[in-house]
Amino acid sequence: VQLAAALVHSPELLVLDEPLAGLDPPGIDAIGAVLVEQAKAGCCVLFSSHQLDLVENLCEAVTIIDHGRLVVSGSVDSLTTAGARRLVVRVEGDRDGAWAQCLPGVTISEVDRGSVRLVFGDELDSDVVLKAAMAAGRVTEFSLERRRLSEVFREARGVNAP
Repeated sequence: VQLAAALVHSPELLVLDEPLAGLDPPGIDAIGAVLVEQAKAGCCVLFSSHQLDLVENLCEAVTIIDHGRLVVSGSVDSLTTAGARRLVVRVEGDRDGAWAQCLPGVTISEVDRGSVRLVFGDELDSDVVLKAAMAAGRVTEFSLERRRLSEVFREARGVNAP
């Protein structure tokens, strides 16, 4: 309702605070579609959000502020494709990613229901990671992925893991 009221006068600038907070997935999709539609129609859409995964899906450019300080700014594509490589690996039966704990030159960014998100530089070959994962069990997922905005935020603040 508040978004509809804000759009009634076809504004050139739309400033919203946490427009996706408290919404279920269909609500997020609906509001997100409206925001994208407004931006495509030429409206400058500016909003604040702590839900960086949703921001990543909706926005072309972001500015991340932490405690009133500019942390990082740029296009979503440039921010998420820069930096160290990310590899997501799942080993069947290992919900904690224990197999990856001792990999040299690798930082575990997150473990989510058995999928281990690893960060590593060019000095490490992904074949080494694959061999270690295969030694631990059946590998059901193995893919290179972009950085997430949440990782960009943590890295800019000097925090490697959640």
